Amino acid sequence: MESLKNMIEEINEKLKKEVEKEYEEWYQQIEKVINKIYKETLIKINEISEETKRKIEYSKNIIISSAEIEVKNLKLSLINDYIDKIIDSVLSQIRDEKNLQIYYKALKKYIDEALEMIGKNIVVYCNEEDYEIITEYLKEKIPEKTFNVVKSNPSKYGGVIITNKEGTIILNNTIEARLNRQKDYIRKELGKILMSE
Repeated sequence: MESLKNMIEEINEKLKKEVEKEYEEWYQQIEKVINKIYKETLIKINEISEETKRKIEYSKNIIISSAEIEVKNLKLSLINDYIDKIIDSVLSQIRDEKNLQIYYKALKKYIDEALEMIGKNIVVYCNEEDYEIITEYLKEKIPEKTFNVVKSNPSKYGGVIITNKEGTIILNNTIEARLNRQKDYIRKELGKILMSE
């Protein structure tokens, strides 16, 4: 999990720089729009009567408020887009040769967590390419062989789903599920980056 976290932080840092650059360009465009609207509104105020001036001022405030709301909505959209980019990037790197040992270490950790929570009578659902590694690891951990390993492709990217024999306790430790559980953390971190500007 630590290596996955490090990978996410590294990707987050890389994307942070891209976000900051895009955000600066985007922010300047919004500023130009707001300034243009503000100048046009001031010209209208000078051309009409006092009562109309109040209406224009009111309209100006609504326009500026709308622009501010639009800015906030665009920030949220950026955050969500970059969360998706981070997750896609992490998922595409999981099975790289350089990350394979980290991935296998994570699989073993997921199994250890399940053994602590569920006990030794477990069923492990895994991708075909992980089957042998998981089976060998479980033979070491549970010599009495009270486990089943099932090739079922629970995830395109890897990980495991582990249940008790009755199927009443289910631990979804697929890579996608674990990353989805991290979305709030990623969203919070990206929000800090964007809101600090």
